[in-house]
Amino acid sequence: MLILLAIACFSAPDRSGYLPKHVAVTLEFEDGQEGTLLADLVEPHLPPVVRISENAWVFRDGIPVPASSREPLPGAHADGPGDGFGVELEDGTVLLRLPHDTIEVAHDVEQIVEVAMLPEVDTQAANLVFKSVRALHAAALPARIDGDLEEWTGRSLPVDQPAQIQGDTEDWDGPRDGSMAVATRVHHERISVAVRLRDDQLLENADRLEILAPGLPTISIPVGPAGPCEVPPGWECAWVDAVSFGTGIELSMPDTRPDSASQQLDIVVRFVDVDPNESPTTIATAPSTAAVALFGLYQRPGPSGSGANSRISTTTSP
Repeated sequence: MLILLAIACFSAPDRSGYLPKHVAVTLEFEDGQEGTLLADLVEPHLPPVVRISENAWVFRDGIPVPASSREPLPGAHADGPGDGFGVELEDGTVLLRLPHDTIEVAHDVEQIVEVAMLPEVDTQAANLVFKSVRALHAAALPARIDGDLEEWTGRSLPVDQPAQIQGDTEDWDGPRDGSMAVATRVHHERISVAVRLRDDQLLENADRLEILAPGLPTISIPVGPAGPCEVPPGWECAWVDAVSFGTGIELSMPDTRPDSASQQLDIVVRFVDVDPNESPTTIATAPSTAAVALFGLYQRPGPSGSGANSRISTTTSP
């Protein structure tokens, strides 16, 4: 199965001329499933951006198309344009070899089917196929579910990129047209979630927040202080009273994970934005709980985007 690992540390390479801009790696996993990873290396001084598709794709003129039958790559190894780059399979783990760094990008791999080094990728087309998987990382702190975000002063996970749109991005006009910041805490066998929603046309009781947790049906909560805050038994919920950026919500749920000491959560937070005369747009921390569970470690926000300083607290402007 598809298991990606986040990049916790990355040493800036001084031989960036050896790196392709994009690398597509198609893999066959031990259960027979195929998938393709797309690693963007356009900024050599930053960690690669790795996105996934749970199907096999190839690129033609920078556009992803469904893959047909292929032969496995001989020797399960692909060298790049020089000594500074390569893709290798070692004991079921795929390694992305970069100048001065080697990082793990997939586990439980039977074989590397294909490696394509791409000078250019059609960003819009790639965003339809390859999705960001961001695991939520919980701080070991208590939280009050009282409709006040002032205590949530730590970093939050930004959900504001095209690769986080689930489906077509045509009706999405950017972060002002539907985005989130999500923060989580774990304390005394409770998981708490705070979400700051941003939308230039927030429609109460039409837009909705959805929480996906393993073993539970999707929890759908109509957006807005006037909307109901109905959650399963044992959960708590409170809307934030008045904020300039859209709205906010706090949630608390029992921590039923086998390893409750872990700070990584396998839940998914989705915002479904319903605008007049447009198809609903869904933006999410990950495509599914299965994708989160298979992803591995928490992927920290990088220094190039809003994730570096994104905060959930209302003291920060949107």
